[in-house]
Amino acid sequence: MSEQNQGNNVNQELWAQKKADMSAKLPEIKAVLDAKVKDYNDAMLEHRFDDVSKLDSEIAKKVSEYGELALNICLMECAEAEDPMLEAVKRLEYETLATKDTKEDGSDFKVRTIVDRVKPIDPVKLNGFVSGGIGHNKNWELMIEQFNLRMTLKVAGDIGVDPKGINDSYYMSKLARDIDLGKTPCSKTNLLKTLQTIVNAMIGEDYKAITHDVNYILAVYSKKGRKALTVTASNHKQMRQIIMEICHRIVMNSRYDIDYKKIK
Repeated sequence: MSEQNQGNNVNQELWAQKKADMSAKLPEIKAVLDAKVKDYNDAMLEHRFDDVSKLDSEIAKKVSEYGELALNICLMECAEAEDPMLEAVKRLEYETLATKDTKEDGSDFKVRTIVDRVKPIDPVKLNGFVSGGIGHNKNWELMIEQFNLRMTLKVAGDIGVDPKGINDSYYMSKLARDIDLGKTPCSKTNLLKTLQTIVNAMIGEDYKAITHDVNYILAVYSKKGRKALTVTASNHKQMRQIIMEICHRIVMNSRYDIDYKKIK
């Protein structure tokens, strides 16, 4: 066996051992959390508020520790795939834990429990985790930032806000400002083409965006701001998640849905 192959085998064994150690630690943290939550509820019931404050901080730290481990395990598993970006798109989320405080019937006392929670996989974190990066075009992250700028300018123009001031003050990397997505990438005629360019950069040319994907972006990109007559545009992290969800829909051949208030 060559020295290079021996080195590769050693690295693989270390990688596998590290992942196994991290996986084994998850149930240990969960057991500690369960115990601390019980102590927290007892302290609340007995009005020991100094203990409540201390336990609340300890629980938050353990939840954070669990989440970091769960995320790293997920990133390691994605990195092991032949196409890490595609694997992340398929998974879309990873499982972690959170706290939930529920008021008991007829009482002001809230009982804390540990519940399962899913969080989105941030492709930027995976990109930094995988040697050589991920995606079919390594500029995919810059493309999304440029796309996000153009979408913000589009929304601003649609509601009568001067786009020049936004363009001059918009937060983004200098490299992303130099990305060329065309003259009017967010026009009605070019939006699908622009989205397809980004999809190709992330998961390859075998996957095609459709009009529903464009409409999804238009539907979820911005929301009402806190101040009256104000619209809040997606930040770069939110925009990456929107694009990840679109890629997931394309790869998994799934459909969009809509939440609304139904008749009881």
